Amino acid sequence: MVLEGLIAQGITDYAQNQGIKLIVLSSHGRSGLTHWGISSIAQKIILSAPTSVLIVRANQNNIQGDKISSIPLYKRILVPLDGSQRAENVLPIITQLAHFHNSQLQIVQVVQTPEMARQMPPTPEDIDLAKRVVERNLEEAGHYLEKMKTQSYLKDISVQTLLVSGENTAAELHRLTDQEHIDMVALSAHGYSGNQQWPYGNLVNNFIMYGNTSLLIVQDLPARQESKPFEMISRDRGER
Repeated sequence: MVLEGLIAQGITDYAQNQGIKLIVLSSHGRSGLTHWGISSIAQKIILSAPTSVLIVRANQNNIQGDKISSIPLYKRILVPLDGSQRAENVLPIITQLAHFHNSQLQIVQVVQTPEMARQMPPTPEDIDLAKRVVERNLEEAGHYLEKMKTQSYLKDISVQTLLVSGENTAAELHRLTDQEHIDMVALSAHGYSGNQQWPYGNLVNNFIMYGNTSLLIVQDLPARQESKPFEMISRDRGER
């Protein structure tokens, strides 16, 4: 399909009108690689996409087109969860991908150190309170991850669970991505604290901009109302 008009809006309007379930795009296009995580066009498409998105990093795989089918691209997939059903929306899709690529899923939960709102250094009581909160959350997260491993849809898939704690969830996940040689990060568009006022949560936005591996974002919000056909939008602009 060849469309005429603004690139990002044309792609997202077409995807919405045609009921597309997944938009796959490269992080950079004709303008070439930059020090930014994604190009401006890719960013516009991602932020206005009416559906799930797969971002392939332009500098991640140096593979010729005729060799793609013989090379397993996604052997190690990182799936961050936070204990919420919204975050688990990614699992049905990622398990199908794991079956196809014979991938290992690394399901991880990061327990964040609670922030203590203090101008002065924390007191021993503050430190003890934060420590007890972390220990309690680690215990609960451990039970949750063990439960996830037993889910029927993960049968016959290699699954490793990782439980870590730290002051910044995104920083810990980026560290794990590098440390574990992850090929893809898979996230639901929103997690436990996600607000449907925005298309993505803070963690997803962080990985869009700063990630260095392929990123699958599974949109958990309902589809928006159908937009006008692209030809009608272009005609409307011409009449203004």
